[in-house]
Amino acid sequence: ENYSTGTKVRWKFDPSDPNSISNDTILAISMDLTGILWIGTPSGLNRFDPKLEQFTRFRNDPSDGSSIGNNSITVIFTDEEYIWLGTLAGLSRMNRKTERFSLVQANEVILQVSSILEAKKQELWIGSFGAIHKLNKETGETKGYPVGNGINQVYKDSYGSIWLATQNGIYKYNEEEDRFVLWSNYPMISIIEDPKKNLWVRSISQLFKINEHRDNIIQYSSDQVVRIRNLKSLHAGGFLANNGNLYLGDENDYFLFNPDSLL
Repeated sequence: ENYSTGTKVRWKFDPSDPNSISNDTILAISMDLTGILWIGTPSGLNRFDPKLEQFTRFRNDPSDGSSIGNNSITVIFTDEEYIWLGTLAGLSRMNRKTERFSLVQANEVILQVSSILEAKKQELWIGSFGAIHKLNKETGETKGYPVGNGINQVYKDSYGSIWLATQNGIYKYNEEEDRFVLWSNYPMISIIEDPKKNLWVRSISQLFKINEHRDNIIQYSSDQVVRIRNLKSLHAGGFLANNGNLYLGDENDYFLFNPDSLL
């Protein structure tokens, strides 16, 4: 949608057009530093050039070892050199210059990647449905942390702290002790920070707030946030608008609220 003109354009998969998007179901999307959109679907990776309004597809070719390893792209992270891809079969990366793919051969098994975060230069946190790993991008070395199963999101707040929304609860990384500390054992899906530095954490049917001092957590009842009960999917996220409103949603619905209304 063009907000200045009010015009809308919708791109759909067209089996007769190789320059159309590979699938109408969008699992992940990321814009790189050049303004190119990278879009993950169940049918491969897509590069979209907004100027040309054209898609380029990248799909697995069993006869080509340098093609994308798995077509189901669940998360995308871009840096200056690579496009990092979380898939159901592990972590892959695409060399931006050669457009060739390689599976990241970590020293620990990483499968079903659900979240990627760059906390520091050359350091990636990789969340999966099985564990959380810290990856050194230069050496390829990884370290796993025992936080149970089901990492739904890895999040860095404005203080630089690393948080995990997991099926076992919400965890905070203690850098001095190099371990994750459990904050709440209620299954969590997504995390987002508001302009006042409060963290808003969502479960399937509830909303929680961790205050700006990070010393208190509040659970809001369903009647205060009635629409959040409609958000049932584990594939969810959040967005902070310029006016301070927070959007929490999944592939079926979204919940919009102003944090000040619940303080």
